[in-house]
Amino acid sequence: MNDKNFYDFLNEEAPKNHNIQKYMMVTRNKLREHSRIACSYSAGSDSDIVLDMTELVKPNEDCGEIRYIFVTFVNLLPKLASLHATRLLF
Repeated sequence: MNDKNFYDFLNEEAPKNHNIQKYMMVTRNKLREHSRIACSYSAGSDSDIVLDMTELVKPNEDCGEIRYIFVTFVNLLPKLASLHATRLLF
């Protein structure tokens, strides 16, 4: 989305919430500021919102490379299993 479309979107379609609009502008500026960006994604509702917002506000030009990293609860399972086993002993 080019700058004109982005500002039109903020004024006409985006929620009229100051914090939401602020974070959309911050996200867009960070996408321009950094050449490589990593964004974790777990397929949960919060991750869906972050991914959607990132893709929505991504500038056409001057945007760094974005990599989405899929992270699940299973990645943490060994640590949680050992913690759970320790709790069962007490």
